[in-house]
Amino acid sequence: MPDTDEGAILYMPTTLPGLPNREAGWVLQQMDKKLKAFPEVERVFGKIGRADTSTDPAPLTMIETTVQLKPASEWRPGMTKDKIVAEMDQALQTVGYVNAWVQPIRARVMMQTTGIQTPVGVKVKGPDILVIEDLSQRIEKALRDFPGTKSVIAERISEGYYVDVQNDLERMAEHGVTVEEAISTVRYAIGGDNIANVKQPDNVLVPLSMQYSAEYIDTLQKLRNLPVVSAGGRSVPLGDIADVAIRKMPEMMRNDNGDLAGYIYIDLQGMTASDYVNNARQFLAQNVALPAGYSIEWTGLHEYVDAARARMRFIIPLTLLIIVGLLIVAFRSVSESFLIMLSVPFAMVGGVFLQWILGYSMTTAVIVGYISLFAVAVQTGVIMVVFIRHALDARPEGQSYVDAVIDGSTLRLRPKLMTVAAIILSLLPVLVSTGPGMEILKPIAAPSVGGMITSSLHVLFMTPCLFVIVEDIRQYRRRKLEKAARTPVTSAVS
Repeated sequence: MPDTDEGAILYMPTTLPGLPNREAGWVLQQMDKKLKAFPEVERVFGKIGRADTSTDPAPLTMIETTVQLKPASEWRPGMTKDKIVAEMDQALQTVGYVNAWVQPIRARVMMQTTGIQTPVGVKVKGPDILVIEDLSQRIEKALRDFPGTKSVIAERISEGYYVDVQNDLERMAEHGVTVEEAISTVRYAIGGDNIANVKQPDNVLVPLSMQYSAEYIDTLQKLRNLPVVSAGGRSVPLGDIADVAIRKMPEMMRNDNGDLAGYIYIDLQGMTASDYVNNARQFLAQNVALPAGYSIEWTGLHEYVDAARARMRFIIPLTLLIIVGLLIVAFRSVSESFLIMLSVPFAMVGGVFLQWILGYSMTTAVIVGYISLFAVAVQTGVIMVVFIRHALDARPEGQSYVDAVIDGSTLRLRPKLMTVAAIILSLLPVLVSTGPGMEILKPIAAPSVGGMITSSLHVLFMTPCLFVIVEDIRQYRRRKLEKAARTPVTSAVS
């Protein structure tokens, strides 16, 4: 479907792992200040980090900033949403970050259904994280200069940095420290964990978490000096019984339908998601070789496009077959049904022309507009045929076939023009209107407005002519058969 203007922009820059929390918060504030400085922006709200819920798998490396825009009447003269996004993208070229600009509601739906917030994404699947990360970076490099790519970044799955405590059992035995005592120190003092639940007046249990204050654990030396209390009341520095170091380990492990996966986020420019995926799929097949057991899956808007096209391949032929079947049942004539169905391609001529003039791509909304156009075009054709047949059945003696067809067509002129005028005049306000939802209504209305013009020319002029032509063909075949019947049959006897 076409993008619906939600009146807001979701700015989602992505960076590589390893950014400290305080530094990340400062970067977010600077970005929000730049966004708020635009005169079209009403307010800005930025968010970084992950909420304590499985529905928000956002790492610290991904910022989500909602930019609420003012009404279009308060924008600078000549300013459009695309221009605003272009200016924002130019102003927020931050070192180490890759920008992505989407819409809040649509991006949330995409993230919940596909896990990808950009218009196009790639999922690299396989059994080994390191191989997945290597393939993802190779795909990122290959697509960076590919036509239609605005930005592309692959997750660095193994580039998370953690405080890693590896207990030494021999040293623990020398100091009389058990495994449980050492693990409890790391679990509660360093990592922080719930130790109790506090019951509220409304019987809701609120967990109480315990952790050392940040100034006691903000350096490796302080961590190594943390006391581990043993059963005898003695305390031993953590560094005496364990190796404490910063190690590079997987930041997160994605499970996608049972396979380990790495995501690649792609933002587009000047190309639809479907066209980009079709071209990029062939490009990657030729330039990136996949090891055995590994695969790539394209996701994002491309999935919706494929699903819609699969339905339309079935719905549109079925609709036309039902129309043809109803016409044959109503008129009991295949030829007249065929004449009426000719209004469909003639209606498409005007619809396609106006669609091309307005620059609408072939989206689901446009296809829905064509389906409704087919129905109206066939209906007006049916009425024309009914008027002509009635004029032929009621023609007086001495009136020619052509004159009867003209009389029937003339009677249909006013109802046809009234129908066309009602449809076009009712849809013209849609084509010139602006506001939320018009991005979907305009592509639906465009085929009907353009198609009714060419459909009227066909119904008013071509249908009567075809009636006469078909009758001439019948008369010619009848005369030919009568002539063949009057011709004597001779046989030669040898």
